[in-house]
Amino acid sequence: DIRIMPIKAFNDEGRGRMFDVVCAIKYADLKSADVINMSFGYYGEPSEVLEEVIVNAGAWEGCKRLFVASAGNDTLDNDISYHYPSNFALDNLISVAALNQDQSKLAFYSNYGDETVDLAAPGTGITTTDIESGTSTVEGTSFAAPHIARLAAILIQQNPMITYKGIKSCVLTNTVIIPGGLDSLKTGGRMDYTATVSCPSTAGPEIFDCATHLKIKTFLEGPYDTTAGIMHDSLRQQNHIPLGQPFNVAPWNYTGTELTTAGVLSVSGTDAVVDWVLLKFPDPTGQDTLWRAALLQRDGDIVDHNGSPLLLQFQKDMEIGIVHRNHLGILSAAPVGFDAQPTFVDFTDGSVPVEGGIGIVNLSGTYLMVGGDANTDGTVNASDYNDHWFPENGTPFNYLGTPSDFNMDGSINAADFYDIWSPNNPTDSGCDPCYESE
Repeated sequence: DIRIMPIKAFNDEGRGRMFDVVCAIKYADLKSADVINMSFGYYGEPSEVLEEVIVNAGAWEGCKRLFVASAGNDTLDNDISYHYPSNFALDNLISVAALNQDQSKLAFYSNYGDETVDLAAPGTGITTTDIESGTSTVEGTSFAAPHIARLAAILIQQNPMITYKGIKSCVLTNTVIIPGGLDSLKTGGRMDYTATVSCPSTAGPEIFDCATHLKIKTFLEGPYDTTAGIMHDSLRQQNHIPLGQPFNVAPWNYTGTELTTAGVLSVSGTDAVVDWVLLKFPDPTGQDTLWRAALLQRDGDIVDHNGSPLLLQFQKDMEIGIVHRNHLGILSAAPVGFDAQPTFVDFTDGSVPVEGGIGIVNLSGTYLMVGGDANTDGTVNASDYNDHWFPENGTPFNYLGTPSDFNMDGSINAADFYDIWSPNNPTDSGCDPCYESE
């Protein structure tokens, strides 16, 4: 029940124009091909039109297509050599290297890249049809990629509701690791047919959802309780947290309309809401940025405005930034990949380095977002004290009108100055892009 649709985009010498390739991909997309194998490549600058047609394939039906690309046959490091389309950092593309004859290591000719090539598949001594002699034995990453395309097709055949994210997650999280033999690949392994085809039966429902299931965890220094290991929720208990996202004013000027409910704010315990935060997902290329206002819970989990897990549509690996109204923003030092579902990004244990290593403080192995930035300019300095805390000291709390409540207990007093601002002066944020206007 698997149909194969060969589409000719190259001449008999194996050469072609980008226009023809893009048209071929678009044709397959309009014919609702679930998996598109791309056993070709070139070196140089990325083609924006090629990337765009890959990114948008399937979007008109509500869920993107999966693409499988060969890594190239020139024994080159694609982290340096820039081989396309295999080098596109897209959530709907798998880049494939070739194994040697006994599948113990990479084939001598195969390209590689521990940041750009996902895994390896059989590519040497492959028997294929031949127009001259009927069959012949061939080698190359162009013959490794179809193994992954076939595996994807079988996953779809057995699990009709699985999405491109689910397929990619199953393929990349079920590889056979070969230490030393495949260390130069992102997964460090080769395809595992048996484990991959059984993956959907043990995976969660997220592999059947086109959105990215994203779990982000962070702690704010101000409300963090070192004894309990979680944050307090004093603002929630005093009914100080607004129902609507608070970032629609300067300097954020965020235009989102996220609203929470009294029911969400009535939840107590470790899932109680501490405050609103603003998430920013800047594309490393500077082309796309996704914003989202969300809620931060006592245990550090960031959830959607309705209290449910975050579900977001990503087109490629993205950096993750977090902004708060009186704490320094943080930004992941590198783009986060969303291949595995769900994706867990934990800023509290040091596993996700932040840009510049600043904007975050290490408290006995627990990492906290630095407090004290009353004017939200990305720096804790004298202006936060002189212009905000000093005149506000002792005044009644106002959610946006008294930003110097750094410990977030609902009052402005000496504790905000001595416990938070003073030890952090001066400190800069590692998240300069997070202070740009929406």
